[in-house]
Amino acid sequence: MLLTGLYFLRNVARLYEAGRWVGATYQLVFSTIIMFIVGVTSGVFEALREGLWSDFAVVMAPIFGTFLIALVQCVWFASVPEDRPFRTWPDFGGSWLHFFRCQAWYGLKQLIAGALLTVILLNTPTVKNSTSPAVTVILILVLLLAFYWRWVGMRAANSIDVEQTFMRKLLVTPAFQVGMAMLYTLAIVVIFFSMNAILK
Repeated sequence: MLLTGLYFLRNVARLYEAGRWVGATYQLVFSTIIMFIVGVTSGVFEALREGLWSDFAVVMAPIFGTFLIALVQCVWFASVPEDRPFRTWPDFGGSWLHFFRCQAWYGLKQLIAGALLTVILLNTPTVKNSTSPAVTVILILVLLLAFYWRWVGMRAANSIDVEQTFMRKLLVTPAFQVGMAMLYTLAIVVIFFSMNAILK
């Protein structure tokens, strides 16, 4: 859940850095609560695993948690427009209702895409024959999400009208920073599991 929540925690960090303490604290508290609940829920499903649907539940727990965090943060950004520049996700602008509706639909599309990809991946021979199909799918989804945010960052860098090199503009985009942070964290997780397997 920490991996998929990195871009939400990035929103919190950016708000704190800008001195927006109330918004940052609100988002940090609710995001942490949701991540804790999702972590426990996912662990319970993992312990009760009995096949495909249990693996599906393990994977969907953090995906659904990500959707809930998106809605929690959306309420704040919709209510406090001056904080919207500090968010990672797209700024949909407009009224409270318009912003919330667009944000909810954006998050819902990611939720549906995650569910479809989970079903597809869990039914592939490589994943089915792995030691932990659910963990394998989660790692694959995080990798795809990381590259997605790198792509969003590249698009954002192209829209920055500043006399700088593309790479300089790219490195300061929140989406690209999040994508890279997810890749770094994923690499650390893979190394950790690999070392554990070697030691065993």
